[in-house]
Amino acid sequence: MSDFILLRPWWLLALIPLLLLAWLIWHKQNSQHSWKQVCDAKLLKYLIVGTETKKSNLTVILLVFYGFITIISLAGPAWDKLPQPVFRQNSSLIILLDLSLSMQAQDIKPSRLVRTRLKLLDALTMRREGQTALIVYAGDAFMVSPLTDDTDTIAQLVPSLIPAMMPGQGSRIDLAIAKALTLFKQGGITEGEILLLTDEVPEVYAATVTKLLNTVNFNLSILSVGTEQGAPINLRQGGFLKDSSGSIVIAKTNNKLLRQLAIRNNGQFSEITVDDSDINKLLLQNKFENNLGEKSDSKHDAAIWREQGPWLIILLLPLVLFSFRKGFIFIFVLMLLPVSEPSYALSWESLWSNKDQQAKQLLNEGKNVESAQLFQDSDWQAAANYKAGQYEKTLELLAGKTDIESTYNRANALAKLQRYEEALKNYDEVIKENPKHEDSLYNKKLVEDELKKQQQDKNKQDDKSKKEQDDKDSEQNKEQGDKSGDQQNQDKNKKNQQNKKSEQQSDKQDSKQQEAEKQQKNKESEQNKETASQEKNENKDKKNDNDKKQQQAKLNEQSQAQNKEQQQAVEQWLRKIPDDPAGLMRRKFKYQYQQRQNQNNTKGPAW
Repeated sequence: MSDFILLRPWWLLALIPLLLLAWLIWHKQNSQHSWKQVCDAKLLKYLIVGTETKKSNLTVILLVFYGFITIISLAGPAWDKLPQPVFRQNSSLIILLDLSLSMQAQDIKPSRLVRTRLKLLDALTMRREGQTALIVYAGDAFMVSPLTDDTDTIAQLVPSLIPAMMPGQGSRIDLAIAKALTLFKQGGITEGEILLLTDEVPEVYAATVTKLLNTVNFNLSILSVGTEQGAPINLRQGGFLKDSSGSIVIAKTNNKLLRQLAIRNNGQFSEITVDDSDINKLLLQNKFENNLGEKSDSKHDAAIWREQGPWLIILLLPLVLFSFRKGFIFIFVLMLLPVSEPSYALSWESLWSNKDQQAKQLLNEGKNVESAQLFQDSDWQAAANYKAGQYEKTLELLAGKTDIESTYNRANALAKLQRYEEALKNYDEVIKENPKHEDSLYNKKLVEDELKKQQQDKNKQDDKSKKEQDDKDSEQNKEQGDKSGDQQNQDKNKKNQQNKKSEQQSDKQDSKQQEAEKQQKNKESEQNKETASQEKNENKDKKNDNDKKQQQAKLNEQSQAQNKEQQQAVEQWLRKIPDDPAGLMRRKFKYQYQQRQNQNNTKGPAW
């Protein structure tokens, strides 16, 4: 207790208003003393209501007691120390990665670039304290990541770093050093380390690097990648890099020059190894890592007081219970309720993703109409409209585009609208440009089959109509023939009756019997015709039912084919998404390179 201190002693000033408040309360509660001059003391206690001296004194005492405890607690009483090292690891490291074409040489397996990226990942794994940045360079220098404590984010970008993403080739180490110094300056850092991962530093830039680093307190360490014998530079499209004379370029590593450059700039040098000895040498022996030994030095210990004020809050619990009974605690809680935050037009999604990215998320969730309205990219907007079934809108968005993918997608939209002739023309254009375009070949066959089916259905319909008309004409002719025959038979019978008047009565009776038999035969013939006509109608109905079933089966097959076609179209759209995590950096580097292309005159080899 001899070391008792108050961490926030200015809180003791609050004792002044506390004592003043206590005095005012005590004075108000004891105002009855002024009536003793005009009233008898024995009657005074009956005339003044609600004033008891003992109760008044207790209120003042409790107020002073709890107020004093609260103020002392806020003042931060402490009497115990905790040892704490003064030094805290806060070093800064900027890594420079060479992405020139010579890094594709394969004198070390599998290649210089692959081995260098693995070493870079090892270095990031060891960097658990301090800030780290990454800069890549070739014909110019570009920042991949600023100074940050999150090395895991940098590590995720490392596998996508290749020379092909650089807009210009060369080995401008001087621009990379200048970029690193700018980062240090922007961060307000006066001491730090630069780690260079490279296979070569052109002599024309070595002096410039030393000149830049002589004026500042930053060290340059170098990890040499490659061999002095060298190897040809492999190209992505095949073959080896050649110079202007047509000779194959052999990329050699000048370890002597790199070692001298590191020594002149107070850094470490190491050739690449199969274990971690090179990274350990470059990082653990640097100045910013050697400072770790100061943690055990007692001269650098500082006292951190352990505050005991929160324990005094326990004495305030009886007051909290009393306030809860009186209802004061609810007023205190209302005072602590947070004020609602003002609303902003910017949504959370808009803060982290652009319109196209949000629309892509909606498209993946099946919200095709919403994504079509949100997309700003015309190709993606057309894809969303296609999935939403808005094929006319898709054609409007694809109008005027002549690339193979747009032509293919236009053909799909036309096929969905049953404009098969136009769709075939677009499929033919795609196949003409790319004879192995499997989706176009397949979809074209589907469209051609559909056209053939439509033509066959049309022919069947025409034949059916013609046959029905012929049957109708035949029935009419037959009915007219029957009526004419009946009329002729009646005239003949009438004539026979007139000629046979002179015959005997028995002959007349035979004639009547024959006439009756003939009429019976005619009646039976009509009944047979009606039966034949009824059977013909029944056969016709059965045929219509069969045709309907066949048409329904064709519609089902067509629907399945259209679903398959739509699925293929969606997959085709999705295949348009480039599987290139470095795409954003590539476009960013290209834009920056174009902005300052005229400012940098590249010297030395272009690899």
